[in-house]
Amino acid sequence: MKTRATPLFLGAVLAAIPMLAAPPAGAQISGEVVDPAVMLVIDSSGSMDWRSDYRERPANIPTPWDWSAMACRDNDVTKKTAWQKLLDVLLGDVGPNYHCSMEPAGYRPSLNGLNRAVMAPYVPQNMSEFRETWYPHFRAVACLDENWHKHPGGAVFQCVGPDPTTNSDLVTVAVPTAGGQIWCQGSPTADWFATTGGGQACWNLHPVSLPRASNGILDRYNMSVKLGAMVYDNMPMCSGAECTEHKRLWDYGPERTWINEGITLNWNAGARASRADAVGGMVRVGISPGETNQAVRSMLESMEPVNCSPVAALIDDVGHYFANDPSVLPTAGAKIGYPVAGTDRYYQCRPKMAILISDGQPTADFEFPAGTCTGNPDGDAGLDDMWRPRPESGNSGHVFDCPWRSSMEEAGELYDVTSHISSTAAPVYLVAIGFNVPQAVNCNTNPKECVEVSP
Repeated sequence: MKTRATPLFLGAVLAAIPMLAAPPAGAQISGEVVDPAVMLVIDSSGSMDWRSDYRERPANIPTPWDWSAMACRDNDVTKKTAWQKLLDVLLGDVGPNYHCSMEPAGYRPSLNGLNRAVMAPYVPQNMSEFRETWYPHFRAVACLDENWHKHPGGAVFQCVGPDPTTNSDLVTVAVPTAGGQIWCQGSPTADWFATTGGGQACWNLHPVSLPRASNGILDRYNMSVKLGAMVYDNMPMCSGAECTEHKRLWDYGPERTWINEGITLNWNAGARASRADAVGGMVRVGISPGETNQAVRSMLESMEPVNCSPVAALIDDVGHYFANDPSVLPTAGAKIGYPVAGTDRYYQCRPKMAILISDGQPTADFEFPAGTCTGNPDGDAGLDDMWRPRPESGNSGHVFDCPWRSSMEEAGELYDVTSHISSTAAPVYLVAIGFNVPQAVNCNTNPKECVEVSP
């Protein structure tokens, strides 16, 4: 059961990570403090761009995005979106110079947080899911009033300096898909790149923006918690010629077979892969807390909320991570025959936690209720059938062969993941933090593309 939470409550819970994750028998060995391993599991669905009062919008405001746009145009700091509030808590407050940039899909990307040398060849394909959405993203920017302008030929406000028309470092870039123009840094900074549509797009729409305050969770616990982060891979299916390398950039974990009324679909959804050339790529719980915390910051700064909420698939991939990734597996003492060697010499006593931060219920079309899916133990190193396809054995009417189980079932299985590796290891705790939570919805087992359903 999720409860509505304010950013203050979210910060309080995250600040209590070391206490929440404390193992039953001390986390100090030979004078060394064993930092907890915490995976932030973050809802990056499109509804995270909604205001907290989206249910109160007037009847003449058609969508929650239109409601968010009204506050964004006014730079109303009291009416931030869920995503803006989340970044304030994790990365630090934008502060008194808050401005809101309403970025239509055609103006994206804004990828200054990523390695340009790695990203540049892949950007058109990488950004297709963002550039093809019909709703905008509302980016919080710390900018002085005198530096906040829009191009005479465009509609997007940018943090570009006191008089961008006389700034030789800025060039005018046409955005064909958005029908407008923006300012962008020119050569020699190479801040823009050619797109497949024949125009250009900026890496950084706000070159003179100010830094956030150093009061976020990542700042406060920079060296005391081993953080990682996951966001949604909510583009679960492709077929035939569509299944190119770029369409698979986000896939993590095993491919799943979904047999529904005789139709076999190959799905991979949940968390995004840990790849430098995948926007929003997973950040593994690393050896150095400082390095991984910075990687989490860079990933979240470049990510934009989009599409729907396959919560069960995401929790399923959390289980796959804690069962298979060397960064969270023991260097010695693993179960005999376990296929993966790890790097964590304090695995037995290290506190382990996944913190799910979401704005509400899973998307109904990707939530499989308990009892509707068949199971098939695969015998793989004692992992049972938790993270593997479940072929249907026999025809049973409304029983489906599902790619994953319900969110509640997946959450319950996550607690036991370490017991398959070591019977004495600290378990994985799952803490769910919810805000903007809607009423419960009826579950549905009919397969749909993510773009066909509400975020």
